[in-house]
Amino acid sequence: MNPCSNDTLKKVITISIVGPNPLVTGPTTICKGDKFTYTITGGSTYNWFNNTTASTIALSPVTNTVYSVSATSNGCTLSKTFSVTVSPCTGIAAHSPDGLSLQVFPNPFNDALKIETSEACTLIISDINGATINKSELNVGTNEINTVQLKAGVYFVKAIGVSGTWNSRIVKTE
Repeated sequence: MNPCSNDTLKKVITISIVGPNPLVTGPTTICKGDKFTYTITGGSTYNWFNNTTASTIALSPVTNTVYSVSATSNGCTLSKTFSVTVSPCTGIAAHSPDGLSLQVFPNPFNDALKIETSEACTLIISDINGATINKSELNVGTNEINTVQLKAGVYFVKAIGVSGTWNSRIVKTE
């Protein structure tokens, strides 16, 4: 062995850069004419389809629409698309919410009722006499309640969440 030879030392170094992980929150189904705020998280800067750079945007599409937004973090950019379905939401109009964003559709309904909510809440369906017919715990997003057992008629819906309450009338058809 030559005492004057060069030794080589090799070591693998892994450098990890955490990139963006965009997540868009907001209702995926809205009534025609409604406006909702959508929020993106998971990056340090954002760029919406219309070059808005805030983390929130108010949208009120009149037809089903696919939107895009980009999130950038640590020099990496990742785009996210999301769809908003526009429903005519015909039927009896809802009372104004106190801060709880909620949509109940279709109205009138038959065997199932869909509820789109921006926060976890309790939904109570009552008959015309005020008797509770159904009480459900709803998660953020779209929830479905089986209404086969309900008779045709007018019902009252009340949702109670952290940000307020929401009241409406709904109609069950045969």
